[in-house]
Amino acid sequence: MNKDDRCMQAVAVLMLVLCVGFSLSCGNGGGPNLPTQPDTTPPSDVSNLAATPGNNQITLTWTDPSDTDLSEILILCNTTGTFTTPTDGIAYVDGTYTGPGGVWCKNISKGTGFYINTGLTNGTFYYYKVYAYDTSMNYSSPGKTANEAPHSSLYFAATLGGENDEVIFVVEETADAGYIYGGYTESSGAGDRDLLLVKTDENGLIEWQKTIGGSLIDDVQSILVLADGYIICGYTQSFGNGEYDVWVLKISLSGYIIWQKIYGGEKTEYGKSIKRTADGGYILVGYTGSFGEGASDIWVIKLNKYGDIEWQKTYGESDVENSYSIIETSDGGYIVSGMKHYLPNNNQQIYLIFKISSLGELEWKKLYGIGGNTSTYSMTKTDDEGFIVAGYTDSLGTNSVDIILVKFDILGNVQWQKAYFGSGEDFAFSVIKTSNNGYFLTGFSNSTEDGSYDIIALRLDGTGNIVWQKAYGGSEDDVSKSYRSIETEKGDFVILGNTNSFNDSGYDAIMLKVPSTGELLGISRKIALTVSEANFQITESSILSNDSNAASSDSNLQFVDSNLLFSYQKRAMQKN
Repeated sequence: MNKDDRCMQAVAVLMLVLCVGFSLSCGNGGGPNLPTQPDTTPPSDVSNLAATPGNNQITLTWTDPSDTDLSEILILCNTTGTFTTPTDGIAYVDGTYTGPGGVWCKNISKGTGFYINTGLTNGTFYYYKVYAYDTSMNYSSPGKTANEAPHSSLYFAATLGGENDEVIFVVEETADAGYIYGGYTESSGAGDRDLLLVKTDENGLIEWQKTIGGSLIDDVQSILVLADGYIICGYTQSFGNGEYDVWVLKISLSGYIIWQKIYGGEKTEYGKSIKRTADGGYILVGYTGSFGEGASDIWVIKLNKYGDIEWQKTYGESDVENSYSIIETSDGGYIVSGMKHYLPNNNQQIYLIFKISSLGELEWKKLYGIGGNTSTYSMTKTDDEGFIVAGYTDSLGTNSVDIILVKFDILGNVQWQKAYFGSGEDFAFSVIKTSNNGYFLTGFSNSTEDGSYDIIALRLDGTGNIVWQKAYGGSEDDVSKSYRSIETEKGDFVILGNTNSFNDSGYDAIMLKVPSTGELLGISRKIALTVSEANFQITESSILSNDSNAASSDSNLQFVDSNLLFSYQKRAMQKN
């Protein structure tokens, strides 16, 4: 080996040593052992953020970003809308004042996509800021914002039923913002038809349900809400003195009987409406076949707060008279609206309206109609001390049945009268006064697009003009023959009816809660009734007033729990 070869070999050995040393210093990474740089790249933001109001709650929904190092979602909330940006590298613990700037915060696992913020105050606006953050605690910037005020509740359509028929006639709002419904069931209970009470929360979910009755027919027609319970008015065939007797019960807030009374004679008596009076007692109206002048007379009974009779009177002639409505006037008297059916040919029925004193003495009495058949099942007091009566008639010359609404003054004079009609038959069974000094009318009609009967609701102004009109139903017949719909404290409406479109078997009760606009997604349909002036006439009536001598008797039935189920439910978290 010459000198040059030895030099080249030495250089090669040196280079090998340097290479091995460099490799050892770099470990397995193949490079120098340099300090690791922190990840400061924030993740992408959430998308599709939405806030949906509910009852005392708001539901947030969103879509997570697709970053591979996404860790969780941070939600901030306050009522001012001013937020402090989260600081990277800091983890915020769930709590009321633990978020940046001392706001409420909540961490949500990735992949969840929603959060329900509960315990909120209805009507208060809540502001939200939503951030995504990664495993290095980098927060997305600037975050997504949303704000919303929780609304009164869910709106709903819910049917209640069993194997046979269920009918709900009346509903009242309760002190806890829920509802109590009354009617009858043929699927549950002891007899052919038992009195049915159902208590729900404001979202229509059942809290308790009770039936009471004997082996025959028993029913609810009217409910009063008291501070310590409820007054129930109806009739019974299973117990009492005659064929049917009036039945009044006081029950507790949880559905247990405090007292119950039966009133009647040898024949048929029905209780149709009961109201609280200024003296703390009750006034009841219905009709009787055991007492009075004719085959059936209107029967008014004044009760004390324990259900004992203070006075009772009948009103009628030799024909058939009946009533479903009574109101107390400011002078302590009462106005009764009903119907007079002429015998013996049964081809004419007209309105019968009369005023009585605080002791039941007739003050004035009037008939309203022009022949044919005119029926009424609902009356409500107006702010001017007058009253308004709803019903239907076949006497308008349309060759069909049409809705009629009449506004009276305190003396029974007609102030205005309106007719509502379409291409088919139109019926009204309930009218109430609304908070904006208008009226809300419910019934049913086949003046619909497919010709089937649908439940209908008309919101009217103070002179009976249509603000909006809606039909509710499906492919089969759905009707409302209930005597009572309500406007809730929050401006929504609860409507009752019966359905063949959304039932499992039999004829099911249907309960609708709709916003002030009447729209209920998936249920409401179009209807176009025409409104016109009506021209019915008022004439004097010749009915007589008589004392009756029915005795009250105690009964000792007890409610049993019922197990009816919702056979159909549609609930919509939609804003009013």
